[in-house]
Amino acid sequence: MNDHVVSARPPGITNRCYQHDDDADSTTPNRIVHSKNVMVDGMYAGSVQKLMWTGSHNWSGPALRNNDEAMLRITTPSVYNAFEANFQAARAAAVPGTNDNVTACKSE
Repeated sequence: MNDHVVSARPPGITNRCYQHDDDADSTTPNRIVHSKNVMVDGMYAGSVQKLMWTGSHNWSGPALRNNDEAMLRITTPSVYNAFEANFQAARAAAVPGTNDNVTACKSE
């Protein structure tokens, strides 16, 4: 399943929104997910492996061509597992259409 927050949903994509008031103070911003990870658990470069890329890099044309972005490839399975656990925790906390201020999230 693909889980993305998008402003206009293509068919087959589910919005999952995560805005969490982690300090219980309504005067401070909610915590949001801003992770940029690509995770592969399977065949890559001729062998089965767990690897990932993470960093500040935006997945856009200008970022690929013009910006000074950073991306790190990680090939350590235990680090992959930690990122996977973090993703699963955020995904479990993401409930479409509740406790958020994002229009796309409220349309679910």
